[in-house]
Amino acid sequence: MNKQVWLPQMTLGNGTMDASHRALMAAFSQVAASDDTTFAVDFAALTAAMETDFRDEEESMEKIDFPGIRTHREAHARVLSAMHHAMSEVQSGNFTSAREAISYLPDWFMLHITTLDAALALALELADTNEAANG
Repeated sequence: MNKQVWLPQMTLGNGTMDASHRALMAAFSQVAASDDTTFAVDFAALTAAMETDFRDEEESMEKIDFPGIRTHREAHARVLSAMHHAMSEVQSGNFTSAREAISYLPDWFMLHITTLDAALALALELADTNEAANG
């Protein structure tokens, strides 16, 4: 089974988050399929996309004073740290650790989406509902 596919249980009902997550899954697939001639560029693009997605989520958490922000940020920081570490090796022409990281990302991402991101999506929905009611 191709682990870099979008699954129904990854849908959170938040259009912005769902679109971003779908794009990241597509980027995982692209990097996983990359040969050595395009791997470095594709891996760098994926890392940048993850940084953007995580930054956007963290800004959303700050706006609503999300109680789980610390745990969520730490999860982002851990995976980005691994990506940055692997990037330094990619830049030296060694793709082994980066390819290994790519193989683990879909499982990590599924867990992240269905736990931490699901809680954030619910909190954002509740914040929108409260804002509309108090509007």
